[in-house]
Amino acid sequence: MAIFDLTKLYKMEVMYLPQSMHVYPAPRVSPQGRGSYVYVKEDGTQIPAGRTFAKQAEKRYCFPTSKDGLKLETGLNELISNPFTNDEIADKYIKDQWASRRDELQGKDQITLQTYFEVLHNRPPGTYTDEKKVRRPFDTKAEENTFFESYSVALSDGTNIFTSDSTEGQLNMILMKASPSVANSKEECNNALHDFYIGAAHEAVIETQNKRKVQGRAIARLNNIYDNYPDFIVYQIATVLELVKGPVNAVMTRNVLDDFLWKQDKTLSDRISRFNKVTDKIDSREGMEELYLRYVLQQAINTNCLGIENGNYIWYAKKHVKNLYNLGTNSSKVFTTFAIEMNKYDPNLEVENFYGDLIEELRYKGVKLIEEEKPAKAPEISTGIDEETVVEIPRKRGRPKSK
Repeated sequence: MAIFDLTKLYKMEVMYLPQSMHVYPAPRVSPQGRGSYVYVKEDGTQIPAGRTFAKQAEKRYCFPTSKDGLKLETGLNELISNPFTNDEIADKYIKDQWASRRDELQGKDQITLQTYFEVLHNRPPGTYTDEKKVRRPFDTKAEENTFFESYSVALSDGTNIFTSDSTEGQLNMILMKASPSVANSKEECNNALHDFYIGAAHEAVIETQNKRKVQGRAIARLNNIYDNYPDFIVYQIATVLELVKGPVNAVMTRNVLDDFLWKQDKTLSDRISRFNKVTDKIDSREGMEELYLRYVLQQAINTNCLGIENGNYIWYAKKHVKNLYNLGTNSSKVFTTFAIEMNKYDPNLEVENFYGDLIEELRYKGVKLIEEEKPAKAPEISTGIDEETVVEIPRKRGRPKSK
């Protein structure tokens, strides 16, 4: 298969219609924070910086070398139908470097892509060879590199556009098709193997339009929450997203949420994903309970009830309780552990429940919480005992001791 659809390239060249190639950076995900620029928080949460390598940095690519190290893999050895058998085409493109070889060239039914581009660019025969200069050890004789040995292309972390209306643009496209670091399409792109991929010319426009649709849906969901849910739910969402800490009025809470979804930068997609994850199930009871528990745990971190040390979740009040002091490094497991206790928690029962312990700790620190149902006051029963002799003993929360 030829490196290009040569018929299209040939027609566009004759008709002066430029062909373009758009090369995009491959999406990067790195748990360790290497290979993509992310800020890794103490709890392991990553905040992407919106780029795959340093700002304004470039990566330079050359033609790959064959396995035996003796040739370059240019993709120009493919045979194609000879377009120069047409005298009109030959008159236009066969010039200085090839004028003396015109009869020989026109006598061939097929030529290689190498010959085609050498004629097209008016380069001497052999300029685009895939051969490499053989250099033996201790050989002091200086030899210049072949054209493609020295040729390279710099790609930036953004959309790189090459056009066929120039010699350099065509050579860049040849290299992009030959490079193992550049995938032929977004579907073939594997971020473990590829740094870039070749995409459609309108892909950037479509991607921008899709991002705007996703953003519009997220903003519509937020407005629906404003209209149909109490301010405390809005505050929970902002707290879980780590946009507010401590007492904040409703106006400020809404302002930071609006900015979170409206601000246009490279982290917008990630912010929308975080918002959708937090609010996705808000219409169900289970979703509301999940949101509230995430709020409780985040407030526990904000008020230093829970801390994160070397990635471990530490519950300071439970220093002498082996299984509760160090809750581990897995945030999902910590959430599940408290979710189980939350489902068993009943403020009307005097039984041990460490979710209830955390709630009492947060209430003591003044954190806004859902008002739990209080035990009903027992009816007064005459016991025949003088009320002045009764001593009220405070009740302790905890599991009754076995006799």
